[in-house]
Amino acid sequence: MMTTDKAIFCGLLTVLLLCTSCADSSGTVSADTVTDPVSGQTAGTVTAETKDPFYETDLPVRDLGGAEFMIAYNNCPNIHGSVIPDEETGDVLNDAQFRRNMTIEETYNVSLVQYDYNDTESTVRNAVTAGEDAYDLIMLRCPQALTWWKEGLLIPFDALPNLNLEKGYWDQNINDALSIGGVQYIAEGAFNLDIYDLTFCLLFNKTLAAQFDLDDHYAAVKNGTWTYEQMLAQMQAVSADINGDGKQDEADRWGYTSHPKMVAPGFWIGGGVTSITKDADDIPYISMTEERFVSAFDAYMALVHDSNAAYLTEGDKLDIPTECRTVFEEDRALFIDMSFFFIESMRGMDTDFGIIPYPKYDEAQENYHTRVCYYFPVVVPSTNADTDMTGYLLEILNYRSYHDVIPAYYDISLKTKGTRDEASAQMLDLIFSSRVIDIGDSTLCDVIRDNFMFQMMKTDKRDLGSTVERNRKIIEKRLDTLIQ
Repeated sequence: MMTTDKAIFCGLLTVLLLCTSCADSSGTVSADTVTDPVSGQTAGTVTAETKDPFYETDLPVRDLGGAEFMIAYNNCPNIHGSVIPDEETGDVLNDAQFRRNMTIEETYNVSLVQYDYNDTESTVRNAVTAGEDAYDLIMLRCPQALTWWKEGLLIPFDALPNLNLEKGYWDQNINDALSIGGVQYIAEGAFNLDIYDLTFCLLFNKTLAAQFDLDDHYAAVKNGTWTYEQMLAQMQAVSADINGDGKQDEADRWGYTSHPKMVAPGFWIGGGVTSITKDADDIPYISMTEERFVSAFDAYMALVHDSNAAYLTEGDKLDIPTECRTVFEEDRALFIDMSFFFIESMRGMDTDFGIIPYPKYDEAQENYHTRVCYYFPVVVPSTNADTDMTGYLLEILNYRSYHDVIPAYYDISLKTKGTRDEASAQMLDLIFSSRVIDIGDSTLCDVIRDNFMFQMMKTDKRDLGSTVERNRKIIEKRLDTLIQ
């Protein structure tokens, strides 16, 4: 079996070729030799006709007898809002999902149905607690998935038949982070667009980069020199009181802009550390007081607050506030935190932008690391009366999504303004192949990221050790829940 890094890279190469290669007269996609942007090694020749069994399902085709398969979908303004679109609309992603669903329905004789709900709605939870077999799959926000597991309301993926989580259409990097004590209670794969939508990166403004004669950002990433220190120097070079009123505010030019709760985890993950780490027995523990985390904390707090070059605002409360996007679009910010979902909202921007990963802590750090902010796993409720069919269709949904939907998603990223060059396509490869989920940034976000880390970033408080100690009991209580 191929390694995780090799598997992810090969999958992305296939996607990239599907998106960018030209067809010959016979309709066969022409072969290309592609270089791994991380290692610099040549990956070899790939054609659309190549079928790697790692990405093919081993399940036989079944006739499911016209069964209805109900998916409860959590509507969130920070991710794409549907998995079962009603019709083709001309939108690349919508139509790919529609065709995937049609293929599944026709091939397996099943009807896919979506029920929309939101976090404040109790209908879905009430149905499960009442013992009603109303939903086959339910999409939950990650902290809710933990709560449901604790309460016995979901069936762990380990207990579902027909799943092969070792296949390439499941995300092994992500799922390794989501197991607890060797138990895979939830898992993410190609059907879960949330882990693509909520992948974070930095955008840089190409006009400002050229105006201030800044170093080539793509070359710096490729050469391994894209670090906190380099980003700090560039932020300070660009930041200025452009209206001359003697103060830096939203009307001026900045080196960097973000929602304050999104800053810290992007940089600590980029710096190669996590707030919660797992030991050799797959048991999570608090790692925020370890030397490397403390050093990264001090460095990114200095980058943001000592530089006087960062514009932080909660704005309209979205992950990427409209106010931040406005400053960036008006060429008044060099860098902006960005999720891949919100990149689409930047298409109307006059200035080109580039996509790069978060900087490394220093040049000695071997690899770049990319933050997945949080996630919406699909879970199987304990009331599900047909786990055989559910496991079967969950495997098929991920398999077909990998082949039918992810190429369309990647195509959107490639064709977004500012990503029309080979170098930026390589950045996408690097970013998607280096994704990391930190439990403290996601599953336990209410007690770590959105609690004291948010306040420390917002108010420039740097007493990390004492703050962690004040919150240790509540964090460990939540971790005990995971372990139990």
